[in-house]
Amino acid sequence: MINQEEDSGFVSVKFLLKDLPQDVPVTENILRMVLKQKKYSTLWVMLNFLDSTTALVAVRVPKKSKNADFFTTIKGRPIQAVKLSEVEEVEYELMLNSTTAEMFKSAENLRATVEKNMREMMEVENNDLFEGKRGDIKYDLQTATAQHHQIYAFGSRTVGLGFRTSDYDVYIDMENYYRGGGETNRENSVERIHHLLRKSKKFTDFILIPRARVPVLKVKHKETQIHCDISVTNGLGVENSKLLRNYLADRRVRFAATAVKTWALQMGLTQAGQGTGSITSYCLVWLLLYSLMRDDPAVVLPVCQLRQLHRGPKLYIDGWDCSHCELTHPKSKNNKSEIELLHFFFNFYGSMTIKDVRQNVLCPYFGSEIPVRDFVKTESLPNEFNNYKKQAAKHKFYQMYCDSFMFVQDPVEQNHNIAKAVEGWVIDRFCRLCKTTAELMETGMTKELKYIRETRK
Repeated sequence: MINQEEDSGFVSVKFLLKDLPQDVPVTENILRMVLKQKKYSTLWVMLNFLDSTTALVAVRVPKKSKNADFFTTIKGRPIQAVKLSEVEEVEYELMLNSTTAEMFKSAENLRATVEKNMREMMEVENNDLFEGKRGDIKYDLQTATAQHHQIYAFGSRTVGLGFRTSDYDVYIDMENYYRGGGETNRENSVERIHHLLRKSKKFTDFILIPRARVPVLKVKHKETQIHCDISVTNGLGVENSKLLRNYLADRRVRFAATAVKTWALQMGLTQAGQGTGSITSYCLVWLLLYSLMRDDPAVVLPVCQLRQLHRGPKLYIDGWDCSHCELTHPKSKNNKSEIELLHFFFNFYGSMTIKDVRQNVLCPYFGSEIPVRDFVKTESLPNEFNNYKKQAAKHKFYQMYCDSFMFVQDPVEQNHNIAKAVEGWVIDRFCRLCKTTAELMETGMTKELKYIRETRK
């Protein structure tokens, strides 16, 4: 098991939180704040672990620190934190929490939970707060910046995978830089947007991140109370969302994507960027799609094949081909049910070894694994990567970062490893929990899976 903390002078310690109050809401953020007051840096949280009164948490602490049981309070209610033994840590870490175990207990339970979340996501998608009507987010952004700026929403809320609490990703095209080239213009910057929005009084909770790979301004819209991540670099995020939306047009794929996102949130594998080194929702969706490309026959086509099918006008953004992102996908030749696709996903990653993860790049663009070394010395890459090789030869900025624990290539912006921030212990836990979940599905849904398979023969 990878223990990245030990290499850096830190270790992970796990506590079982008991006696959580039932008469007040206890969220992940509340538990993180409580643990922070105790000087603990939280890695992940699993609510409803044994039941609704318990939670399992992992915290990062210095190697030499002493850790013992402690008592604290949540809104005046006392709770107990019990430090797990090494044996309990191994056992508990690979257990599904009570909510997730119940969800995967039967096909009926799984469908009920996932379809409930799909209805919420459909409501979020249909309740468009970005139409440009007075009082909505787009209207207030345009009023605060300039009426002639093009403003686009993208991300989970626009592709049909957003919960009510999900944020909006926003691209503001200030000076006709949708196709790129504006990152060096000072007038085209998140700092300028920051200045303009502060004057408008329509937004609050400003967090400026100007030195990220894609500079971002985080804000909260006062009227709707929805958080937004604003960028101004180019329209790649918008095109990526169009591509994902077309993949999710297959209801089976959308069902599987909703189930995987629900599972990962419940298991503390992704916390919308809050967890240290966690898997982002964007990466998680591409992990699902990549696994479906590897079934036989493929459930969805690799992106390079979609590119070959495209016959319309070309669209390049900062040198990356986005022409095919709006292409309607051909009907799948794989007729498996949504339950089988989900089971395939968990089996696929549950059978992966750390060696597989560390030595290969998962390429949704190509639909196959490629050794990491081939992205360092690009001569060995297949011809389908000629555009990447051309870009990488221009400048090292366009080369993929090949020094991380996991490699998942963005199929459009091909120099971007969308898993580069994921830490080793998260990957290890992800693969192990995939195996646990696949086994639970085999046990709890044996009759359902057998019936589906026999019916299809």
